[in-house]
Amino acid sequence: MSGPIDPFRMTGPATRKTLRRAVIDMAAQPEIVCIDHSKGSLHFLEACPACDGRAARTMRLEQMASVEYSSGDGYETEHEISAFNVPFCESCIARHRTELPKPDATLWLRRMFSGNGAGEAFGGAVVLLVALFFFKEALLKLSLSPLLIGCFPLLTGSYLIGRNWHRNRYMAVPPPTSVSSAVEFTPILAADFEPPWQAFRFRNAAYAEAFRQVNNAALWDPRGEHAQEAKAKRKARNRRNAWIIGIVIAAVCAWGIWDEHGEWLKSIWRSVFGGGE
Repeated sequence: MSGPIDPFRMTGPATRKTLRRAVIDMAAQPEIVCIDHSKGSLHFLEACPACDGRAARTMRLEQMASVEYSSGDGYETEHEISAFNVPFCESCIARHRTELPKPDATLWLRRMFSGNGAGEAFGGAVVLLVALFFFKEALLKLSLSPLLIGCFPLLTGSYLIGRNWHRNRYMAVPPPTSVSSAVEFTPILAADFEPPWQAFRFRNAAYAEAFRQVNNAALWDPRGEHAQEAKAKRKARNRRNAWIIGIVIAAVCAWGIWDEHGEWLKSIWRSVFGGGE
């Protein structure tokens, strides 16, 4: 039996509801800070979160989360990437770079021709070959017509491959290192009627407290008053939707009964209320 998930270090896909519940259960921990992004820009400290030294420059941190969405065929997974420029000291930035894995020579191929859009990408590659044929004819015959015709398959093929390339951007997110894991964050966890908020976890509790003070105006309490108001609105909407669905079903059933037994019901009505002679 698997234990509770860590929303900051996901090892597999999870629903946003599951991630929200995990963060709410952990939100009281001193190293966790929840931020409401609707309240303005996020501010990091001018101190290195990995070693407490003076931060020299920013380093871009990216974190990927596989979020499951319900669909007609079950669940679909989308890979959501969050990124922030976080100040670090020079020595920690250098150590981070030495811990990163060596570049994968096959990454660009996997980004273009794997995943859910692999079929479209391969189709785009075939279309690009057609475009090359027209361009070859244009060069051999020094004609403008094949060149213009070849532009259409060129644009179509580039679009199909580029869309799959963008969809698989999560493949290029580097794994965490001993330096970058000093700052961890979830994807946006907002439910309906809530502002866009997400949680941050810092290795250093003192850094987390200073971060909380700097961003005091943008703090979000997932158990606070505003979160409870949003929860009440969701419940009211669900009750309203349930009533609407119930009324529609009742109306359809009543119409079916009336359509099938209308004359019989009319005769009963007339006999009871004297509607007839």
